[in-house]
Amino acid sequence: MLGAPLRKKDNEIEPPYINISGQKTSYDCAIYVIKWLEIIQPENVKREKYEYDNWTQEEVDHFRVEFTSRILFHEMN
Repeated sequence: MLGAPLRKKDNEIEPPYINISGQKTSYDCAIYVIKWLEIIQPENVKREKYEYDNWTQEEVDHFRVEFTSRILFHEMN
């Protein structure tokens, strides 16, 4: 990754704590991981410009359809 390193304090790296919502079902893990990777980009974290949101199950289902479409219709497929 390009960019400035994380803050150092006495030779220890202090990563920022990011409060994220957790999945509500036993099968939505991948959806949450993909969505948070999309939202939390290094430049946004360093500037603290990201939004914490507790998604409803309907929103998670929408993300699933969106990601499935992106994957299936990507030019590499």
